[in-house]
Amino acid sequence: MLGAMIDQEVFVRTVDDEEGREHLSPFVIMSGFSDKESDLSEARRYEIRRGLIGDLGDCELDLQDYWEPWRKEYLAKNSAGRAVKAQPLVGRNDPCPCGSGKKFKQCCGK
Repeated sequence: MLGAMIDQEVFVRTVDDEEGREHLSPFVIMSGFSDKESDLSEARRYEIRRGLIGDLGDCELDLQDYWEPWRKEYLAKNSAGRAVKAQPLVGRNDPCPCGSGKKFKQCCGK
């Protein structure tokens, strides 16, 4: 839950949306964030959590799918204009990039 709350805007958008709230609710229940507001007994909360354990993997995947358009939007907005150049690979017989003057295989490639 703390991870979901890192980006407050995404968390609020998720909680405000019925489908998002449905996907997030198993994690709210498991985390205990809603225990104070709950009128369920401790035994019933334990029973519900125990039943959710096997479903959390699927719940996580559902939430990931739900957030995917936002993730793509975020990446498109925040990585625009940033080209990443791949570093050329050093061959075994090339000079070592550390500057020692030795072949890579005899220096850092060991």
